[in-house]
Amino acid sequence: MSAVYLMEPPPGAVRTFTNPPNDGGLVVPAGVATTLVALVCVCLRVFTRVHVVSGDLGWDDYLVLCALVFSISFFFVGRHLYQVGAGRHMWDVLFSEYSPGFLQTTTAATLTYAISITFSKLSILAFYLRISPDHKFRIAVFSLFGVVVAYTVTYIFVMVFRCSPVAAGWDLSIKGKCIDNLIPMMVLSIANILIDLVILCLPLKVVVPLQIPTRQKISLVFLFATGGL
Repeated sequence: MSAVYLMEPPPGAVRTFTNPPNDGGLVVPAGVATTLVALVCVCLRVFTRVHVVSGDLGWDDYLVLCALVFSISFFFVGRHLYQVGAGRHMWDVLFSEYSPGFLQTTTAATLTYAISITFSKLSILAFYLRISPDHKFRIAVFSLFGVVVAYTVTYIFVMVFRCSPVAAGWDLSIKGKCIDNLIPMMVLSIANILIDLVILCLPLKVVVPLQIPTRQKISLVFLFATGGL
């Protein structure tokens, strides 16, 4: 039985049966570099909190550690994607690699990334609770906590349960019914952008009333924005 590929080569292209071209050689080193930078930054943060400030770790520290764990998981899952077809021309990818391997791994990568970003956002919000005792500000932060968690649960639900049976989402040999998740994902993407903007703007409630020079206020806003990014 001959091998089945995702598609036939377009005019002018030739299928490569042995060692097909793969751009993973560029993406993987970038992933290693950024993951190492994140690891170093978090380690420095924890070291400073424990040994320099001589304080206990707070919820913001624990949450950013969780974000780091899922970020590292995302790197390894993403790296596995290049073993099941990512980075290659579609006409060089076997159908047996694409389904279920590639689709399954893509789902896992999407979920680990989403959870990592969620913990990062929750860490920022937990840090906001450290900087202000203002009652209304803290209510806003806790409310945003709930929004971020609800958003993530909804996102995971849409990604995992978009097909019935669930396995039909990554195994194309299974006949099932799947929703068109284009509109839900667009709505979730817009909601995600709005949530990020609110998180970045929230410290203005604390910074603006401060009796300090405008230049210092701008510096503080920039500092919070950089941390959020």
